[in-house]
Amino acid sequence: MGQRVYSDKRGFTLLEVLVAMVIMSIGLLGMLRVIELAIGQNRNTQNRNEAVRVADEQMTMQKARSFYSISTNTVQSTAVVPLNNGFKNYSVIRTGTQITPNSKQIDITVTWGYKNARYNHRISSLYTLNIRN
Repeated sequence: MGQRVYSDKRGFTLLEVLVAMVIMSIGLLGMLRVIELAIGQNRNTQNRNEAVRVADEQMTMQKARSFYSISTNTVQSTAVVPLNNGFKNYSVIRTGTQITPNSKQIDITVTWGYKNARYNHRISSLYTLNIRN
């Protein structure tokens, strides 16, 4: 009678393990790129939300003033906002324009930078003199 040879073929070979590791590494690198893009978009959205808040704050301060004290000159300032355990600088430009003797337009532009790109948010409002008889 012939002799029987038993072999254990239930495990993975070294080549199969290496191929599986390469495929898994490519998948994980793809996931990391998606996470990086999501974090970047989230930070950009936070920057924009803060710019909207700064512009709204500036507009509220202008509208709280009397009609005659609103200047028609262009004024530039900087707003420093705490954001993500640090500080973010926003450039604020306020411009007032006399439309009629009883109305002024207020324009506020907030500018900031993120990842070598410049962004801005602009709001405008018309302010009229209330004349009561």
